[in-house]
Formats: sequence, structure tokens, C-alpha cells
Amino acid sequence: MKRFLRKVAYYLCSVVLLLVCVKNWSTLFSIFLGKAYTGLRWLKLRRANLTMAVTTKMEAWSVKESLLDRFYTRYSDPIQANWTIVDIGASIGEFCVEAALQAPDGRVIAFEPNPGSINILRQNVRVNSLKNVESYNVGIWKEKGEITLEIKHDESIQARTLDCDKDAGPDSRRTTIPVLSLNEMMKLIDADKIDLLKIDTEGTEFEILMSQPTEVLGRIERIILEVHERRPEKTVAQLGQFLESMGYKTRCHENYVHNHLYYLYAWRE
Repeated sequence: MKRFLRKVAYYLCSVVLLLVCVKNWSTLFSIFLGKAYTGLRWLKLRRANLTMAVTTKMEAWSVKESLLDRFYTRYSDPIQANWTIVDIGASIGEFCVEAALQAPDGRVIAFEPNPGSINILRQNVRVNSLKNVESYNVGIWKEKGEITLEIKHDESIQARTLDCDKDAGPDSRRTTIPVLSLNEMMKLIDADKIDLLKIDTEGTEFEILMSQPTEVLGRIERIILEVHERRPEKTVAQLGQFLESMGYKTRCHENYVHNHLYYLYAWRE
């Protein structure tokens, strides 16, 4: 009952937040209440006069979570102006925009394997005149190579990597994407240190982090990630214990709605 009431309260507060913080209500209503639409729709936010392109309800909701709720920056330390920030699983750039606003003198580097999503990300960077964002149409994995990406037709933001031979469902398609390890990624961006690493990769955060040697993680000061508990052997507690064994302090926050999602923040003192 407590979780149910919290969920209801969260959705009610979210509706109010959207109505207060979005300027163009007609577009907002058409996204959430109108018929399916295949093109871009532009949300105009009151915050810093931002404009964000979205194609689905899920993308619009993610804009709310990143730029209005500010989930990632709420659960981590305040971003400093000169930080180097890496966004793995950047989707349409919601967190990239947030990070670029907070670190105008730093670097924000986005990695997104879905070609459709990264095209929207680049439009969102351009329309908001952000000059400190770099983007790569590459996935991050436990090692360099290629893996399969399953993309849902109606919610591409939930694209996930697979290592199975099952056929794609009727509402999704599959494609092969290039991937890099964290070590290879840091070589690509020529970064000796990452001040903040954000990860939202629909479950592959375990492989990405737990496959890396101490010297690689030792160059990352802070990590904020959405943890997806989909298997008994992959839990937020296990990932937290691993990061603590690598020298981090950690704290965990439950998702307001989904009991298999958590926000985990790790930092070095």
C-alpha cells in the first residue's frame, strides 16, 4: 500500500510539474493523449528556455526526469563548471543537456548506439546552442567488438543489448552495433580522468563496470547509474559491493514507481 500511494503521489506531482514547466501545452497534450505520431515534436521548457525534441511518451517522460526532476544530479554531488562528464546510454540527450548547462567550461561526451536516438540528441544539442557536447554513435560493453541491439518500434529509448539467438518480437527490430570497453572509450576521448560517469544502459551496467580492472575505474571519480535488477545474480547490492571493493563509497535510492530500478551513486573521498 505504501508503494502504491507513493506511486500515485509521484504521478500526480509529475502532471503538475509538466504543466508548470512546459510552455506549449498543446504539444504536451498531443504527446501523452493524442494519437501515435512518427515525427519529432518539440517541448519548450521554461527552464533556461530549453527546447527538446522527442518522438514518444517515454522520451518526453525522460526529459521530465532528467531536466525537471533532475534525478541524476539530485542523487549525485553538484556538477562543477570544469568537469569532464561521460554519458553512456545517452538516448536523446536529456542528461547531456543537463550536464552541459552545469559544466559550461568542461566536456560532456555522449555515447549512444541507437542511430535514431543519437540523431535526436544532436538536434537537441544544436537547438539549445550547447558548444561543449561531443557525441559518438557507439555502445559501451565489457570489451571491444560488436553486439546485437534490440530496438522497440514504439519506444526506442528502451533499446537493449542482447547476447541471444531468439528472433526479435513483432514490435522490435535488431541491428548489430560497434562497442567499446571503458578502457577503449577513455582512449578514444583522450581523457586521463572522468569526473562523473553516468550510465543508463537497460541492464548492461553490470558487464560494463564489473569487467574492468582497478586501474580503469581508478580514473573515474564519480559514477551515477540507473540499475536494472532483472536477474537474481545481478542485484544493486552486488554492484554496490563491487564498487566499494574498488575504493568507492556508495548510496542507493529506490525508483518511485518500479521496484526493479534503483539509482546508485558511487564516489571517491
